[in-house]
Amino acid sequence: MTSIMRGFHEAVITLSNWNILIETEVTGKTAERFIGLNEANGLGHLSEKIFHFDEKAKFALMETGPLYRLNGAPGRPDDKTIGILARRIGTNKASKLLENGLVGLPKFRYPLS
Repeated sequence: MTSIMRGFHEAVITLSNWNILIETEVTGKTAERFIGLNEANGLGHLSEKIFHFDEKAKFALMETGPLYRLNGAPGRPDDKTIGILARRIGTNKASKLLENGLVGLPKFRYPLS
């Protein structure tokens, strides 16, 4: 765990079957969010914007404060998260994104393998 995360006392949200969704904001800047399966409740989860991500340790802080722990390698999000993705960007865009189609942003940071 990195020094920025030591002493953090909020609950840890653990995700599996995860990836990072990269979106372009209206300002033109990009925002990255985790999408994955919340291991505590078995539901799909889309995080707030990532503030700090220690890729080696697989821990991250969001801009709003929650601490995330990631299990396993990044890849294709779990089927339970696809509904969340479709609600956020639309069903057609979500389908094309998951097929690695060219739909512009948003996109995934890691391959869907």
